[in-house]
Amino acid sequence: MVNTTTSSSKPGACWNWSRILLSACLPLVLGVFTIIFAIQQNSISIANREQDRRQAIVLRQQVMYDAYIKDISKLLLDPSFNRSNRQQLNYVGFKTIDVLRHLSKIQKRDVVFFLHNHDLIRKDKPESQRVSLNGADLTDAHFIRSKSMNCDLRNISLGSVLASNIVFERCDITYVGFENSLMVGAKFIGSFMHGVTFFKANLVDAIFDGNIMYEITFSHASLVNLKFFGMKPTTADFTNADLLNSDLTPEFLSDTRLIISNTRYPNGSFSVVSDTQLINDGGAELTCIDNSRKNWLAFDRYKSLNFYNKNRLNLNLSDSIIDNCSFYSNSFGVMYQYIITTRYSLLINNEIAYFNISAFMGCVIPNRSNNRALIDVRCFDEYYDGPVCGGIVTNNTMSGFYYQTKTVFIPKGTVHLRVWIEVNIGSPSKPTDSIQQACIIDDIKLVIFKKEKYLLKECVTCFEDLSNELIYEIFELLDFHYVYDAFYSLNTRFHNLIVKSTLPIEVNLSSISKSTFQRFNKDIILPNKHRIHSLHLSNLCLYDDKSSPIHIISEFLHLETLSLNNIELKYLEYLLGTLVSLPCLSSLSIVSADFILNKTPIYYQVVRLPALKYCSLSLKGLSYNELFSPTIDEYSPIEYLIISHDIPIDQLYNLLSYVPKLRRLCVYCVIESSSKYIKTSLPVLPYLTHVSLDLSFISFNVFEEMVIDILRLIQILHIFIRFNSDQMYTNANRWEQLILSHMPNLRIFDIRHEGCSDDITSDNQAISNTPIDNFSSSFWIERQWFVAQQYYEKLYKDHTIIYSTDPYRYELYIKF
Repeated sequence: MVNTTTSSSKPGACWNWSRILLSACLPLVLGVFTIIFAIQQNSISIANREQDRRQAIVLRQQVMYDAYIKDISKLLLDPSFNRSNRQQLNYVGFKTIDVLRHLSKIQKRDVVFFLHNHDLIRKDKPESQRVSLNGADLTDAHFIRSKSMNCDLRNISLGSVLASNIVFERCDITYVGFENSLMVGAKFIGSFMHGVTFFKANLVDAIFDGNIMYEITFSHASLVNLKFFGMKPTTADFTNADLLNSDLTPEFLSDTRLIISNTRYPNGSFSVVSDTQLINDGGAELTCIDNSRKNWLAFDRYKSLNFYNKNRLNLNLSDSIIDNCSFYSNSFGVMYQYIITTRYSLLINNEIAYFNISAFMGCVIPNRSNNRALIDVRCFDEYYDGPVCGGIVTNNTMSGFYYQTKTVFIPKGTVHLRVWIEVNIGSPSKPTDSIQQACIIDDIKLVIFKKEKYLLKECVTCFEDLSNELIYEIFELLDFHYVYDAFYSLNTRFHNLIVKSTLPIEVNLSSISKSTFQRFNKDIILPNKHRIHSLHLSNLCLYDDKSSPIHIISEFLHLETLSLNNIELKYLEYLLGTLVSLPCLSSLSIVSADFILNKTPIYYQVVRLPALKYCSLSLKGLSYNELFSPTIDEYSPIEYLIISHDIPIDQLYNLLSYVPKLRRLCVYCVIESSSKYIKTSLPVLPYLTHVSLDLSFISFNVFEEMVIDILRLIQILHIFIRFNSDQMYTNANRWEQLILSHMPNLRIFDIRHEGCSDDITSDNQAISNTPIDNFSSSFWIERQWFVAQQYYEKLYKDHTIIYSTDPYRYELYIKF
């Protein structure tokens, strides 16, 4: 029998559960809906509040902007307003700085235009009539030229402002000043920028895109990650600027129109550091003459140093003084001087800056322990606080007067150096002393330079550990008077290395000062005449000096090279007469300072020199047709001859007749003789292979005769012709005949011909069948002598250049 009770109860149970679930779903759905609705309402409420807040900000900004414009306009229209009243200008400045912190970027722009249009922030106005915006907030301000706004901001002064992400687009910002401004991420787009100053500005991540830029000052600015698109500044000052990771290329930075000094390059390396002497009046020359003391300061509670002038006061110090004056004291005295290091701040803050302090110092009576002269250098920060970095002091173990020098690291953050000089006589003169005790300080010098830290760690004091042989090799790379300045008085070892060596000395007196020369002459030249192999002179003062080497040059028996630059005729005539006694003189270079009307005596003296191999002459003045006919039987051994002045062809023939061993000849300008030259005997030059000539002033026929007479054996010919009307110089057939007939050994033919041309059409195209076409025959191709032609316009005339393009040529033609 089937149990029907159980089976019939199952549908009822399901129905009961369904009713329960349906009853529960309704409140659940209502709850979810309520939550979603509440969330939406909250979001709408937040958005409304944010919108209300923004509207309130905009309204407040507008109210503040309107109130500011109304207030300042009222002040400007007030009859009592005076542009030179600093109190009124400060009021405008304070109000402006305060309101800019609250305004939108558009309103910030309008405030700047408002002040600029009322001539309140213009650089071309006196500073006394200018409002200062130091610290003003111009962040995100946009200055963009449009149809409704002419973005003319010429001569605006925006120094020391906060202007991150500021934008100037298609604006005229000529002569604008952004000195000391924070301009991170600034953008300059399509603007005209002439004479803009970014002195000490922070331009990290800035972008310059398509601007016309010249005469821009970036000195002391931070240009890290700077990007240039389109035109770069044609002239700019990058002194002490940080270009790290910028996109400026080495080619751009090598432009001579840029000022690069103490600059960090994009790759992290530094440019050449200025080695300017930073001490003002380090020898007391200015102070002791006018007693102005404007360079050296004194402490009120200390006695000042005295200024010794050997022309006015006799303390038996004359032999120890550089020039005429020095600092001195016979008791106690101090003075000091501040040096601003702003131009070296990049080196200092990267901890690679050092200074070298040097001075000539000593005491009249040596070996007195309580007597001293000293120089201390203190490194100050911007608050004039900092330690004594280092200095120099007289050494009581050394007698007499000598140079002291020391190199010292400059700490990061240093802004000023204070140079303190002091003399302290603790042991005054005794009754038995024949002279009065005093200490002097003279010729004080301080220079700042760069020294990489990693080199210091490896090489501290290692120079003195080098062998004498290696030190001598280093000395050979330097001008000897620099070696003398640096090492002569350093210590006994280096003193002996200089004075006791037998190695040859090369003396270059071209850039030496007169005071340094006097010491160098006394200590090095006169005692070592037998060691001097090379001598270079160019200073007019040294020719006049009776102690100059030219007055005793006959005693320089081992002299091999002599260079006389900027020498006057009266000294040249005297000097050439004495050179004949020098058995080793093989190289002579002369550049005259004045005009020499008759050059024949000079040629006569030169060809008499017994050992001369190389001779270069540059004698000013017109050349007269006075034949060179020295009455000598011997011939000159000259093998290399350079004549860098005009010479008539007859004088050249006569001169060459006395140099039969000549191998190479270079003549700046050969000119034709004004009178008929009768060739009595032709020069015989069997060794002459290389010739360079300027033929601008002689005809092709004259040059052809010259080839036949003396140039038949040459192998290399360089010629230059400029605006010579003789068309034979561009006649390829004439050249071919001359070379085949009279220059059979010629291997290199190098020509440059410049002149006017009628072979150019109105559209600057060359007419066919020009002279250059004939330089493409088999004669020229077989020898690989290729010639090209270039046209250009100058002074409303068409010009042409015909020049060799052979692979042996230099990229640039060298004019003789």
